[in-house]
Amino acid sequence: MSFQTEFRGTIAKMHWQRDVIRFIIGGRLTKHMMITWTHTGLRLALLCLFWGILSCSNGDLSATSQQSMDAISGPFTDSNHVADSSLPNGDIGIVSVVDSNGAADGVLSDDTSATAVLDSIDAPPRAVCDYDGDGFQSEACGGTDCNDASPAVNPKADDVLKGHCIKSWKTEHVVSGIGSFLDMVIDPKGKRHIAYHSGESGLAYAHESGSSWVLKSLDTDESVGSNLSLSLDSKGFFHISYLDLKWTRLKYATNGTGNVALAVLDQGLVGWFSSLAVDKSGRVHVAYRDTKHGTTRYATCANNCQLSSTWTFEDVDDEGDAGKFATITVDKDGRPYVAYTVIDQNEFRVAHKKDGVWVVEIVATGGPSGWCMSSTVDDSGNVYLSYMDKVDGMLRFASRVDDIWRTEAIAPAAVDVFGGQSSSIQMDYFGRLHVAWTDDSGEGLKYAWCPVLCDGLCCDGWDSMIIDANAFVPQGVSVALDQQGRPNVAYVTGGGSQATLKIAVPLCAETPFDANCDGTDGNDSDGDGFASISSGGLDCNDSDAAINPGAIDIPDDTIDSNCNGQDGS
Repeated sequence: MSFQTEFRGTIAKMHWQRDVIRFIIGGRLTKHMMITWTHTGLRLALLCLFWGILSCSNGDLSATSQQSMDAISGPFTDSNHVADSSLPNGDIGIVSVVDSNGAADGVLSDDTSATAVLDSIDAPPRAVCDYDGDGFQSEACGGTDCNDASPAVNPKADDVLKGHCIKSWKTEHVVSGIGSFLDMVIDPKGKRHIAYHSGESGLAYAHESGSSWVLKSLDTDESVGSNLSLSLDSKGFFHISYLDLKWTRLKYATNGTGNVALAVLDQGLVGWFSSLAVDKSGRVHVAYRDTKHGTTRYATCANNCQLSSTWTFEDVDDEGDAGKFATITVDKDGRPYVAYTVIDQNEFRVAHKKDGVWVVEIVATGGPSGWCMSSTVDDSGNVYLSYMDKVDGMLRFASRVDDIWRTEAIAPAAVDVFGGQSSSIQMDYFGRLHVAWTDDSGEGLKYAWCPVLCDGLCCDGWDSMIIDANAFVPQGVSVALDQQGRPNVAYVTGGGSQATLKIAVPLCAETPFDANCDGTDGNDSDGDGFASISSGGLDCNDSDAAINPGAIDIPDDTIDSNCNGQDGS
């Protein structure tokens, strides 16, 4: 119905009422309206009595003043009434005007016209409080629909965390003047921990405390700290394996006793490519290369690991020149999986324990492959690897799902025959894979992710992007995931005395979309601010607000209060 359509009754014949309706509905106030209304104040008051839209107690509208002389698109309210504004782009929207009794009228409006629907002066206006037709009235009408423009948003909608919207990254400075080796983990409280080679100062450790970083030297001999690997146990204590290059031995550092303790684990041309993991029971597992014998070695310790005598050692694979680029991961039952390269046979192998015996499987053959590897495992025991292929210069992905190995390319990596690249892979709680790596093609630090796997491979291919084109190429890159599954990437930029440890954090890793109007992205039935696991969140008990990833877990109460998989940590 246009403004030229005749309204019912005498009021419809009043030319000035058209301007009133246009202002209320379209939010447009002109000088002509202001002049006209000055001489028609009495008639405006009478209209208030008939329609019940404007408050006659004070007559104030929230959109007044000189600014209102121009087009205004937005909510207009007085002390008793609420108006729901147009859509965010201001072009076409819904205006819902509500009186103190809840009567409302809704229309579509644009910049040039408005449509008013009045059945009669005596009858209340037609209520349009559920414009999107989803069965829930808008909050402007006193209802519970937080977005009445979308039927997909209402209190009964299934609020599953949506998508992946990383568009850019911000970087944080941690420390300068370091070497190129580092490893990072994030604890259950979201605090980041980094072990790194500090150049002339040896092995060092950094962790967040409040909003600042605490830096600590662990082993100050300048020859130590390369080929390092970091993990935290369930109590938050760190465990680090690393190489003592001067004495060619494998060393270990921990603060599990309350103080930093160092131990020599193995010696005699050993310790290169060390990789460490801690299982849920607290047992420490280390894989590394024995250069003297050309073997892949494995060391493990259950407790008192600061004592060298508590460790046991065994060969994983002594066939060929094995053990380069070793990486270890453990499943939920504490079973270790070790991936490594056999240089002289051009094979890339993975070994796992079965009935106390190492079972070796060949993943790829026919050329230098399996360089600069990283590994992770899911709760079903499926293993995932990122690695460099020297044959075609590609960063590749390998998976072992249902006992079948599959491989695919992630992205070109411009592999240098002397190595110098690094890759790091993690799987988040939603089963998505995140990979960070460096190459020497001039693109520096890069990132790729796979949202869904199909038969062990990425269903729709890997999405990749450059994080920092100025990142230093050698071994310094590590990706860790926070409580919401967002990737944090630690890396080194610059070289020599200018080498700086940084962390890249995505500006957007999840689309904030509160589909069920509970104030949280994801289903949050207990209102504790954490979405349920079934909706893509991390709350392992969404019916109890005292149980969530941010809760304090009291030991020995048989309740996993902080959803980390065990009681008391």
